[in-house]
Amino acid sequence: MTKLFEDILKEPVELAKSLTHTLGDGRAALDQAADTLRKAQHIYVVGIGSSYSAGLAMISLSPLSTLPPGNTSAPELKSIS
Repeated sequence: MTKLFEDILKEPVELAKSLTHTLGDGRAALDQAADTLRKAQHIYVVGIGSSYSAGLAMISLSPLSTLPPGNTSAPELKSIS
């Protein structure tokens, strides 16, 4: 069995653990983070490679605030700060 296949087999358990935390003990922290994002003047979603692509999907699927968020490649972040 390959490492990739082992990881795939772990996904249901890991997803259940993530949801349990998100809907339980971690909920207050997530609500606080959402409130912080709503109040932000600027939001930068930073990533490289697949995390950059995930940032693009996140921006298109969920309103992060009333302001349009920006997606920036990690190496370019220094040039905009």
